[in-house]
Amino acid sequence: MSTPKTPAPPAHLGKDGARFWRETVQEWGIEDHLLPTLASAAACLDRIATARNRIKRDGLLMTGSRGALVAHPAVQVERQQATTHAALVKSLDLKDNPAQGPRPRYSETGRPAGRPPATTPRRGSKSLKPRKSGDRDGA
Repeated sequence: MSTPKTPAPPAHLGKDGARFWRETVQEWGIEDHLLPTLASAAACLDRIATARNRIKRDGLLMTGSRGALVAHPAVQVERQQATTHAALVKSLDLKDNPAQGPRPRYSETGRPAGRPPATTPRRGSKSLKPRKSGDRDGA
């Protein structure tokens, strides 16, 4: 029985995108139908690197058309690409790193992992004490 061939990164990817592609495919063994999503996520990393290089070269602030200092346009590109990259990686569902084993679905208390304990007060709550009958403010 032969081992499945690891797909090579698409030719359009730059250094950062190709590295992300290779590491992700090796660690998680991405299914074929998710490869276009992985390619898009990897391309986002290349665009982020390009934007950062442009900001590094030109500076974070530029003089706008009216003479005022404004943020470099690449700042917005970097932010948008980081958001897109995060959404694409989330859609790949890469939650469980094979090297670390699966993440617990439930904590020791039986609540879903990552949720606050049941005794955490809600926003705007004045107290954790149960309300007494006839007590209006809950304090």
